[in-house]
Amino acid sequence: MTMTKEALEFLDNQSVKAAEKAVFEVGEDTFLIEDGRVRRFEPNDAPQTIESHTLSGVVTAIKENLLGASVKSIQVVSPTKVLVFGKVDNFGNRPELASVEAITPEFPFESYLDQEKFQIKMRANFIANDHRDILIKFAGDVTDTNEQSYSDDGITQRATVKDGVASKAVAEVPSPAVLKPYRTFNEVAQPESEFIYRIKKSDGDIYMALFEADGGAWANEAMANVAAYLEAALPVTPVIA
Repeated sequence: MTMTKEALEFLDNQSVKAAEKAVFEVGEDTFLIEDGRVRRFEPNDAPQTIESHTLSGVVTAIKENLLGASVKSIQVVSPTKVLVFGKVDNFGNRPELASVEAITPEFPFESYLDQEKFQIKMRANFIANDHRDILIKFAGDVTDTNEQSYSDDGITQRATVKDGVASKAVAEVPSPAVLKPYRTFNEVAQPESEFIYRIKKSDGDIYMALFEADGGAWANEAMANVAAYLEAALPVTPVIA
């Protein structure tokens, strides 16, 4: 809109009277005066944002036209968040029709846990594979002795472990370990990535930790998986990842 000289003068005069009048009209436009500042009122008639926690749920909402407006694009913001947008209105507003956030368990990476807690967290937060099972067994079997119990050559770690009732043996655990934590939506494949496994002794107890070792590459893979799922389910809707 191009404002005339008369309209600009009118707005300037009205700004002085802000305390007396907060809303006024010039032609077909409505203006607001707040704290001595004048701005054009831009109505936002977009429906309220719907919140969901699953990809399948938002796909159903879109297919069944439950969002209150037509969907123009979908943005994969992160491995755990997706936004659904409608058409940009005449005032430049882009309505956010749906917000989808995955509910994922949180594993305390880079924090040392005692043996029992480490085992529980590994079972609850990772998809079963060979390396996960090795770490869980290792965590349950490793013991401490007065002798040298651990060694680490950067590739594997060795430790004294229980073998039967009373005897002991030496076991190795891969480091890095290739694992699949739950880090994105359940409808898509969980990315596999490398982790450095470490054990230490403190106050007579043994503690264990995992450190991420893929530089965050898993996040890009997860977002690509989410985008592929949405593109397959909603082939006519643009997906940005």
